Amino acid sequence: MAESKNGTNRDAKKFGTGADVPVTAFLFVSALGMYVFFFNFPCFATNDDVMLKAIVSGEITGVPDAHLIYIMFPLGLILKTLYTVWKSVPWYDILMSGVHLLAYFLVMVRTGFFFRKSKPFIRIFVTLSAGFFFAALDYKYLVLHQYTSLAATLAAVALFWVMTEAIRKEVRKEGQSPSANIVAGILLILTLWMRKQVFLLSLPLFVLAFLYRTNGKFKLKRLLFPAVIGIITVLSVLTDRMAYQDSEWQAFNRYNADRTDVYDYYMFPEYGEHAEEYKALGIEETDMFPLGEWDLAFFENYKKDSMHELAEFTGNTWKELHYQKWEIRHTAKNVINRILHQEVQPLGIVLTILSLFAPVMLFILKKKKAAVTVLLSLLYEGAVVTYFTFRTRFPERVSYGLYLMVFVFITSILITETEEYIMRFITEKTLIATVLAGVVMVAGAVRIGAFLPEYKAFETSASEWSGCNEYFNSHPENVYYLKTSSFAPYGEKIFRKNTYESGNFLRMGTWIMGSPLYDAQVSRRGVKLREGLISGDGIYYVQDSVVNTEWIPAFYEGHGRNVNVTEADRIRLPGGKEFSVLSIRETVK
Repeated sequence: MAESKNGTNRDAKKFGTGADVPVTAFLFVSALGMYVFFFNFPCFATNDDVMLKAIVSGEITGVPDAHLIYIMFPLGLILKTLYTVWKSVPWYDILMSGVHLLAYFLVMVRTGFFFRKSKPFIRIFVTLSAGFFFAALDYKYLVLHQYTSLAATLAAVALFWVMTEAIRKEVRKEGQSPSANIVAGILLILTLWMRKQVFLLSLPLFVLAFLYRTNGKFKLKRLLFPAVIGIITVLSVLTDRMAYQDSEWQAFNRYNADRTDVYDYYMFPEYGEHAEEYKALGIEETDMFPLGEWDLAFFENYKKDSMHELAEFTGNTWKELHYQKWEIRHTAKNVINRILHQEVQPLGIVLTILSLFAPVMLFILKKKKAAVTVLLSLLYEGAVVTYFTFRTRFPERVSYGLYLMVFVFITSILITETEEYIMRFITEKTLIATVLAGVVMVAGAVRIGAFLPEYKAFETSASEWSGCNEYFNSHPENVYYLKTSSFAPYGEKIFRKNTYESGNFLRMGTWIMGSPLYDAQVSRRGVKLREGLISGDGIYYVQDSVVNTEWIPAFYEGHGRNVNVTEADRIRLPGGKEFSVLSIRETVK
């Protein structure tokens, strides 16, 4: 024990205690956070997060609610409690930004400690280069928040900590860092609570990580980490199911699954070719425009069986046409295109090509187990990409998460297996290594700066929504129904007053439609849906000014009603965008 302690003291005298690594990481993350908030003020990348924040903060029903539908109930309950105690604090925003910046910190600390026996300035350079490199991959998603992509970032960092544990044993024994399994476990549970589907997407990679780290004789204690994660996962799922066990929520969950299939995958076949099937479902040709525009509030009967029947019809039609057109060559071309044009840009194509060479290099170094593990991870990535490409819907937030997790997984194996070569290179080629780290830092800084033009579009979108909201709030005596496709692109900046649902308006088609949340929102506004729109003064329908209005009287006429549509006002925004405020009133022929 004395020798070990003396050896440790000698190392500390020669290389320092390593405290410069977390200090450097903290300073970098703090500077990055300040840069983001001063130059690229964060926005929600999609209106999904805006809705989630509106639910949990109480803007939908009037009181904070933990039923976030896509975010699991345990995390929703934590946020609800915080909003209940301190309602004025933007807790959802703090979670998104705070956890994301924490991911940067953990990547930098983990990387910096790999070089614990290098000179302090080398540790600092490596730590900084890790931060800039991760920013080159992830900065866009740090600014444009989305809960699905953040869940993938957390899973990737958890993989990084788990996979690189092998080369940190002596540091862990010296008590210089917490257990990797604890850090990885917390990140993995956060991933589960934030987006269950991303958690499931990451599990095969964690299984490969477990097998990769299992060397020689099997030790029972190795099962402790997966066992604890498994127990917490089961408890989380049970808690989530109990939160949605009443009949209203169960009916909504079935409805929502069918609605997702229709609008995310199947879409609507041409009416002329399938008129009989549509009529059997009670859908007239004049219904097709509002249905296709997601304005489901016009169809109050589409909640339970009706949506299920619609999903079955559109699904069967889609499969028939899709399977007829499907060709292996065509699908393979699309898969390759999706992999090479991945969202981890501008490094995506380069990193993909390098990842493909990784198993070859490991075989040359006679690291067969590592090479096979990398190859299996690449095959898994290819299988997932093929599946989503075949389904014809592969959102950027999903593809980004997959690419990031696989890349981090492969990088972790390369670091672990080539540590001795890396350390030798650092020792013998210090100047070259320092220059390379500097190049990475410059590349990351350039990527951060280059994002500013791309950010402007989202900033404009956020300011336009603010302009619309100001108009609604300036007429508190009215109720406004918002056309879904006209307002779907608009989100808002985070860490600012949330006014998404606090105004006197209703969205005609959101993913909470048919849920107790939406019912409570409608009841809170004191209006009905389709009937309320034509029932009296002070109720208006708002859509993009370039969209025709002929579909409105045609729709009502198809349901035995006659209406007159006039433009009561026009919302003009500074950016030139205009929305028509329409008055729809029933007439007698």
